[in-house]
Amino acid sequence: MKAKPRLKENTVAAVAAALKDYDGCEFDVRLTKDGVPVLHHNSEYKGRRIWELDRKALPAVEGLSDLLGDERVKKAVNDDGKTLWIEVKEGSNKGLFRDDAYLQETAEAVRTALRESGLEPNNIRLISFQPRLLRCIKGFKRLPIVPFTYGAFDPGILHRTPRTYVEMLTPISVHIENAKERGFGGLLFSNRYLRGPFSAFQPKMEEIIALARKKFILGTEARTREEELAFRDLVVITDHRGKRTGKGPKDLICHRGL
Repeated sequence: MKAKPRLKENTVAAVAAALKDYDGCEFDVRLTKDGVPVLHHNSEYKGRRIWELDRKALPAVEGLSDLLGDERVKKAVNDDGKTLWIEVKEGSNKGLFRDDAYLQETAEAVRTALRESGLEPNNIRLISFQPRLLRCIKGFKRLPIVPFTYGAFDPGILHRTPRTYVEMLTPISVHIENAKERGFGGLLFSNRYLRGPFSAFQPKMEEIIALARKKFILGTEARTREEELAFRDLVVITDHRGKRTGKGPKDLICHRGL
């Protein structure tokens, strides 16, 4: 039987489809020059950065409000208890320095869209590599992502910086305590912390889970079924689209939609 083609990622249709089969769906949001949050992973659109373009210059890109207002999404979130994992992208200033005004504007645009959507706040997860951006968004469960990396596919910006490697050498226990102190509801971390050479600096999985309080969310990523099973005690945001047998993670989240 011919495999069903995948929908274009980071679209309303892809997210709605994922919410049928998964416990939730992760997708990316960026802010346009005129302050509109749109669904887009890459930092560029046709060779120009999203933050340099007005909304009207992105005819093929859907807006966050389009997704939040979709009836399929509303039913999945409000009636079925599915979760939306919104990665808020931070890219601006070519990665040379942080733009606090830009972060504040991005946070305000996303917060306003969510509050006007009528979606159940308890089923919304806001995630980002930039903790300062998350601290600007109140009223929702917020989870920083470690280690830090800049947004993808932006020439002139180093994807990894010295900060990335410092964070990789920092024990997960420290990242968890820092997240708690800053009022975050959880932490997402690369599974590289627990695999390969960097695992030598980290506590065991049982210790990591014990560090999190009851409602503190811990999650990681997976690309294969084997990785899903290896991290089954965590929330897993997965790229695996193959068949599954047996019990998997307690919360399996589709990465960017089906």
